Amino acid sequence: KEHTVYRKVGSVQLIKAVLGELQSRIYGDLSAAGFFPDMLEEEVKHDFMPWLYDTAADIAEQHSLARQTADALIENALAIGRRRQEQRKCYIRVVVNVGENTHVVGPIVVANGDTVAIIHDRIASWLETRGTSIDSLGAPLRLAYGSPPAPLDNDQVLLKIRGLDLNLLHVSVEVPAEDGEDGDDE
Repeated sequence: KEHTVYRKVGSVQLIKAVLGELQSRIYGDLSAAGFFPDMLEEEVKHDFMPWLYDTAADIAEQHSLARQTADALIENALAIGRRRQEQRKCYIRVVVNVGENTHVVGPIVVANGDTVAIIHDRIASWLETRGTSIDSLGAPLRLAYGSPPAPLDNDQVLLKIRGLDLNLLHVSVEVPAEDGEDGDDE
């Protein structure tokens, strides 16, 4: 009987040793095969990382869209500015003094691209439609700009003068030297 008990006790101890080692090996093999996944690692892999990638892609797309929108707005503003620059015009009113006579001329339209010669012709036309011929002024009209006034060339485009201030535009009649009188715009 003692021998049987001894064998049973030995068997139990052997089984415990073998099963303990076998259990850790089987658990390790099953874990490596993915039967017992780490829940935190699985949540990070399957939930957090896809969300992170999608969010980053959405933000990058929004930034790209914002840049494209800003570029389009800038291009549109530049196109509007160029179109307005090409279409711009102003009106001038000038005072032509000839001796004792004062002629208030205007408004005269000055469009983009109009040269001094064109404006000269418009002033002459305005005067003639009101009964004053250029010949009756006694001398030709002269356009000048600045302070002191410097004569403008006939082919110069008025609206392309840098920093144009129409208050510095002068229209005068070139009176012959023997008369000694100049008429100036104010």
